[in-house]
Amino acid sequence: MTETMEPIEIKKTVKPAEKIRLNKYLAGLGLASRREIDRLTLAGKILINGSPASPGQMVDAKDDICVNGKSVAHRAEKKVYFMLHKPPNVISSAKDWRGRKNVVQLIPCEQRIFPVGRLDLHTTGLLLLTNDGALSHKILHPGNEIYKEYLVTISGKLTREDVFLLEKGMELEDGLTLPAKVKILRNGKEESVVSISIREGRKRQIRRMFRKLKKPVLALQRIRIGELALKDLPMGEYRELTGEEVRYLYSL
Repeated sequence: MTETMEPIEIKKTVKPAEKIRLNKYLAGLGLASRREIDRLTLAGKILINGSPASPGQMVDAKDDICVNGKSVAHRAEKKVYFMLHKPPNVISSAKDWRGRKNVVQLIPCEQRIFPVGRLDLHTTGLLLLTNDGALSHKILHPGNEIYKEYLVTISGKLTREDVFLLEKGMELEDGLTLPAKVKILRNGKEESVVSISIREGRKRQIRRMFRKLKKPVLALQRIRIGELALKDLPMGEYRELTGEEVRYLYSL
């Protein structure tokens, strides 16, 4: 089910000596969420160079950081990268207070991994999971213009005006969307299939865009992130990214 990942050497864009906030640094290593890091800091559970950490403290890779008595230095050494074909009714989160099944549970892994962005509960398709916070930020930042392609089955027929609005940008309740790339694959009176590529990650954005056109989404699947394609990966299965694929993501 998984492939052996070749050794890779990645050049970081952030200088090793550059200090960042403690909660951001540890969250980037996949240790916990920023909120949880802050809670542990206030509880005195985090030591930096032998002294209790303080909220907002600046750190870098040279600092000796211990959480609950265990060093986290090793977390910065081994990065893992997975592609998952997310099935429906699984949440894109590392944990859920309601106890629902989450995507992390689908990938047995010693490292604490997290999803890169989210697909809503009923959306299927390509989802990346990693413990590399820097890469996650690069992929999600809209300024990097990384397009994500989706196959959308909608109710009704898409008109030229609909396509124009999608490609130009639409005014939603949280602002104007960036221009999308649209290709009609099947345009029927009752049901249509559309390929749409966007470079944003707003909550339920595609569903809201088509709802505004009065063409509700019947099925939604992400099939591509940049040049990384889902291809024939079975639903519910995963694989490790190759070294070439990781280098590609860092090159964006």
